[in-house]
Amino acid sequence: MCRFRNSEKTLQAKAELTEQMLERAERFSMLGQFAAGITHEICQPLNSIKIIAEGALLMNTRSGLALPEACEAFRKISARTESMEKIITNIRTLLAAQPEPDAVSDLNKCVQLFTEYSEKNFKEKGVNIYLIPCSENIVVYGSEIKIFCLLRNFTDNSLRAVKNSNLKAIYIKTGIKKDGPDAGKSFLTIEDTGCGIPESELESVFNPLRNIAGRTGLGLGLFIVRSICDSIHASIKAGNRTRGGAIFTVVFSSPGSLS
Repeated sequence: MCRFRNSEKTLQAKAELTEQMLERAERFSMLGQFAAGITHEICQPLNSIKIIAEGALLMNTRSGLALPEACEAFRKISARTESMEKIITNIRTLLAAQPEPDAVSDLNKCVQLFTEYSEKNFKEKGVNIYLIPCSENIVVYGSEIKIFCLLRNFTDNSLRAVKNSNLKAIYIKTGIKKDGPDAGKSFLTIEDTGCGIPESELESVFNPLRNIAGRTGLGLGLFIVRSICDSIHASIKAGNRTRGGAIFTVVFSSPGSLS
């Protein structure tokens, strides 16, 4: 009788989990439909801004009174709008669940752009973010939007972790493994000065609807991270810093190894 009740409870828990996952999947589906409807409207003004910026840059360069600061500003506007167009296109692909064409990205560039876009948000929360890029050029398998999604979910998790810490800092590092079984592969680490991860939760931290002790959220962020890593043939590992706080390491497959 006791065994039957335990089995019944297990089935009920699984049913509730499935229902929650289906509800979230439905929300993502609705979000995909909504995104498909508005991205065209967003891309049009972005393209206009890009054309205007490039035209202004050309006029300013051709005139005899070209200002270096103005030229640089127009170049940045053009580059940012082009980057946003790529991100929007990739979001449509991601949300519509369409097969993504093979893509490679400059990891250092992705991290740099992400920190530039997010720096204001970190400062408003009193958190310092430190970027430690590799001196070598790093090209990894995966689209820019997927790298951005990794960074966003990692840093959102870290922001919650450092909320009550005296030292609020997040460190993002890129590099190439020098030894061990992953020698020669590119990596990305995200460290924070938060509460760390209990040893008992290190293996289950990437499971859906699972919150790390002491942190709030939907319990989907790190699950999404693992799903993205699986889709780009990258491995992921969670651990704790010796000085306190968590560290997440993503090891990428080199594009050439997947052909």
